[in-house]
Amino acid sequence: RFKIDAIPWVTFTAPEVARVGMTEGEAFDRFGAAARVVDFPLAKVDRAIVENATDGFIKIIAAPRAGLRSLAGGRFVGASIVAPHAGELIHEISNAMNAGAFPARVALATHAYPTWSMAVQQAVGALFLDVNDIQARPACVG
Repeated sequence: RFKIDAIPWVTFTAPEVARVGMTEGEAFDRFGAAARVVDFPLAKVDRAIVENATDGFIKIIAAPRAGLRSLAGGRFVGASIVAPHAGELIHEISNAMNAGAFPARVALATHAYPTWSMAVQQAVGALFLDVNDIQARPACVG
């Protein structure tokens, strides 16, 4: 069954702006500090560095899964991406939300190096451990 909150939107500017699901503020309103957020700057992404396109970020928002809390990262509830190709990158989170996939599945997926899509994997990986000095934090009010 398709989930309406998993429909992404994109604004085709330079860089592109893409979003799916809840904002951090919406996640905080619903889940409080139990929602976790990763703010992953493009300056930490090798592909962005190579292309000299380090202005932007990937924000991943996860929340506890009923009955499982945060095991395997809980569940995706939102993401925002400001980056070149953000319109293509947002689909990985949108698809995971629609499928109800655990964030751990995205973090452990194999991505070619160095690609833009690997940036999403790195950002999701920061829900679990330190990735290039970036770690998840509790959600807060916008």
